This record gives sequence, structure tokens and C-alpha cells, in this order.
Amino acid sequence: MHCWKKVLGLGVVAMGLATGSAQAGTVNIADNYIGGWDGSNPRDSIGGSNYNIHNMTVNRTGSLMTVKIYTNFVDHNNRSTGNYHDYGDLFMSVKSSGDSAAWTPYGSAPYKYDHFYKSSSTTWEYAYDLNGARNDRGSFTDNSSARLVQVTNPDSSSSFSFGSARSGKQIIMVRSGTVLNANKTHQVQANTSDDYLKMVFDVSGTSLATASQIAFRWQMTCANDIIEGVAHFGSSVSEPAVAALTLVGLTGLGAMRRRKKVA
Repeated sequence: MHCWKKVLGLGVVAMGLATGSAQAGTVNIADNYIGGWDGSNPRDSIGGSNYNIHNMTVNRTGSLMTVKIYTNFVDHNNRSTGNYHDYGDLFMSVKSSGDSAAWTPYGSAPYKYDHFYKSSSTTWEYAYDLNGARNDRGSFTDNSSARLVQVTNPDSSSSFSFGSARSGKQIIMVRSGTVLNANKTHQVQANTSDDYLKMVFDVSGTSLATASQIAFRWQMTCANDIIEGVAHFGSSVSEPAVAALTLVGLTGLGAMRRRKKVA
């Protein structure tokens, strides 16, 4: 009897694994990153509270990545008030074999002197290029402008544009990359009531879909404030493993039914 209970237990565990994975839920990244400004006067946010970034949340569900950036800039991003800065691109880096981590900023927290030209800084391999959506104002939903790209040469400055603040050494937009998943879900949404910029995009077929660590970076085009950090994801159970475990569970349940009939 105890043997069959063990088999039944394996079946329950197997079917549980088959219906879900160990992917992380929504991850919060606080704005603890500063970024160098002229090398001698580092500060978190330049230009007042209108540029302040509070935090970022990241969620990867299936093939969809959802990133929300909470920032006062959603309200300030308005040409009618004399502001001519736009939304910058979202940059990402994955932890691959041989890497110590996905996020490797220069120095120690709060990374006051980290910038693109530091040799030990993070290599940003992917970008969510806001494209035409970077010019949208107020509350909006744009389902057609943005695109996921793999940066052509992430070690070359020619692949990026740089912000006007912080000595012009902070990347703000991608200039050269291969467009990925062009015909799949892509959305940029701004909400001025709750002060967030939201990006939803399909990462299927890329390293972003399976990476255990992904570093994220976002800023407005002046780079007056920058948020960087890393999200850790649990590894999913592979489909062959799920299939095998599910088979064990079904076999156990079938054996239980046969045993009851014989009894």
C-alpha cells in the first residue's frame, strides 16, 4: 500500500510541474544606481524631481516580457512645457556561459563612476528600441512603433547614442541592431495618473526567454536619471522532463485504479 502511495505522490508532483514552472514573479528593481557625472560630482538625478526615476518592475511570463518604469518624467515629457527630451530605449544584458553575472557595473554601489567607456562595465546586448513611441506625450498606448533588437556590436560606441548629461558617456538609444520578433507583441504605454512607462514585448527565440539573470537599464534621452539592476529568474522544467514525470504520475494513477478493481 505504501508503495502505491509513493507512486501516486510522484504523479501529483509531476502534474504540478507540468502545469507551472519555477519562473520568478514580478521583480522589483529600486533606483539605487547613480552613474557618473563629470567624474567628480556624481548624483542620482540631475535637473530636479521632474526627471526622477523611482523604480522598475520586471515580469517574464511565457514569451512575454513586461517592464514598468515608475518615473516623474511621464508627466514632464511634454513639448508644450518646453521639455524637448524624449523617452530613451530599454537596454538588456543576459548572463551566458562564462559570464560571472548579467550585470557588471564598474566600481561598487552606488556605481558613481560607471559609464559606457569603462572597460569592466556591463555589455548591453539587447535593446527595446522605442522608435516612434519615444516622441509620444501624455498618456498613450502605442502598439506599432517599438521593436526588440539585438545590438550589432555592443562593444562599439557607434552602436549607441549618448545623453547630453553626465559628460555624454551614458548610452540612451540604440543606433545599430537586428530587429527580432517584428510580427509579434510589442507595446509601449504611458500612464500619467500613476506615473509609469510600460513596455511589453515578445522575447521568444532569444536568450532573454530563458536566461536565469537579465540586467536592465533605462533613462530619458538626456540621461538626467538612470536606473540599472538585475532580475533573477528560476529555471523552468524542460518539456521532456515534464513529459516523463507526467507519464510516471499517470502510470501510478492507472495502477491504483486496477488495484481497486482487483480488490
